[in-house]
Amino acid sequence: MVVVASVVAVAWTSRDRYREQMVLSGSPAPEFTATDMKGEEVSLSDYRGRVVLLNIWATWCLPCREEMPSC
Repeated sequence: MVVVASVVAVAWTSRDRYREQMVLSGSPAPEFTATDMKGEEVSLSDYRGRVVLLNIWATWCLPCREEMPSC
């Protein structure tokens, strides 16, 4: 019971921090930089004004593994 109460307390006190990080539908995506498949860094701002599809893979996800270029 104490553990559950602790988890709830931590979640409740940090809710505003996560609310600030939320991206709502229709709002601009936050700026970020990632490494592309060629090993080069690209920023979201490099594609400003263009449609961007971000496909994130996880090695533990079987459908993702099938879609990855190399496993």
